[in-house]
Amino acid sequence: MILDNFIQKKEQKPLLNYVYNQTNQPFLQEYYQIDRKRRMHYLVLRSPEATSIVDGHARDICGKFHFEPVNENSSGKIKVNRAKSFVEKTLYKKQRLAWIKDALNTGEGFMFISELSKQYTDKIAGEFRRIDPSFNDMSFRARNLNPIASTTVAINHNSYDVIGYTQTLLGTSGGQNYDKTLPKNKVMHLTFDTPAGKVEGYTPLFSVPLHLELLWLLWDNQYDFQVKGNHPDLIVMAEMLDRNKNAFNKVQSELSTYNQPGNSKHGTLLLTGDKFNIQQLERMDSLQFKEVGMFISSLVGSLFHYPQSRQSIKTEESAKAKDSTGGNEKFYYNIVEQKQDMMSDLENQMFWIPYFGVRIVQDKSYKHDQIEEGTAQQIRIGNLNTLTQMLNAQGKILKEQKLIDVYNGIDTTFSYGDMKDGELKSVAKSTMNNQLSNSDAMNQGMNRNDRTDKRNDEKVREISDGKPNGVSR
Repeated sequence: MILDNFIQKKEQKPLLNYVYNQTNQPFLQEYYQIDRKRRMHYLVLRSPEATSIVDGHARDICGKFHFEPVNENSSGKIKVNRAKSFVEKTLYKKQRLAWIKDALNTGEGFMFISELSKQYTDKIAGEFRRIDPSFNDMSFRARNLNPIASTTVAINHNSYDVIGYTQTLLGTSGGQNYDKTLPKNKVMHLTFDTPAGKVEGYTPLFSVPLHLELLWLLWDNQYDFQVKGNHPDLIVMAEMLDRNKNAFNKVQSELSTYNQPGNSKHGTLLLTGDKFNIQQLERMDSLQFKEVGMFISSLVGSLFHYPQSRQSIKTEESAKAKDSTGGNEKFYYNIVEQKQDMMSDLENQMFWIPYFGVRIVQDKSYKHDQIEEGTAQQIRIGNLNTLTQMLNAQGKILKEQKLIDVYNGIDTTFSYGDMKDGELKSVAKSTMNNQLSNSDAMNQGMNRNDRTDKRNDEKVREISDGKPNGVSR
């Protein structure tokens, strides 16, 4: 600790944005961090509107992924297979999703790296080296990756940097809490947003605790109305009828008999004895405060830039809004990709590269524009064909894995390591027969149904407006 403080002062690091007590009193750090996260976690879990948005956003971020070796050598495929095996054995996809949800709900997620102790690691490695002196694979050290509930973890820090983590489990009423210190290098701390000068993460949900409370009160009010709200259908007002007279008792008896379970509720009731005025009350069958609830649901979605088209509950204005260019979808998935990059950088730095010698790479599942993507693929294939012809003229060919990666758009960069010796061939000359017609060029990237619809729309337009003659009207 003394050495760390000495090095930090010599490095002249900037101070963190905390008052003195918060940086030097661990119990204050735990109180200010954990209490806020527990409240937000509670508010989100009891709000189906917020839960559905967080769940959808988390699954978009988690998505699919693959591994790539850090160094291109003969053992690269073996390392990738070991990483895949670890994912399957530890159910890492499930753990990863829980990690992301915690980060979205509370602002930060924690993943603990469980590994063999150095004593056992050295012993096992020694046994392997007795068989193979060149053995240097240490991936067996990693045993598991376990998410830690964010609502139990506080970040310990001094005036300059994070120094570790403390997990606190609350004891029973009047009992003592249980604290466990976790080392900094064994915890992957995931945040998608961190205020300047702070160490704990931030979630936009911190800005809407009042709105989430209001959502709960709206549903609570609706529940009381359905369960306890005794709403009469009719009011019978009798003129000049004294409640102390027998006539009033007779009418009251007839109404009570009429309202008993099993009797008709929609028949005609004939009353005698006085002049009556019967008034029907306005019924409240629709969901009360519906507009307020929809507005809050849309607001929660907007905090994550969640597309309105994917929300099951939305306001009338947002339902009518059109996004013909797909700009909202593109912006949302750009944000998803940014969060995926933040997460994979953390995973690679602390786990996949040091333990397995591979990188986790997030697959980009969303296509901003199908036509644009199809055109981009055609361009890649065309460039690949041109490159192949140039290499053939020099007696070179591309390796099979590189061809597959380029076709799938995984990696479109080339190096000398991607080539190998092949048969020397002459460069084929292009012919006019390989060129696309004007109509095919315009419809390139469109599927058959889209082209058929486009032709039908053009025929309908020609019937009403006539064929275009090139003269503007």
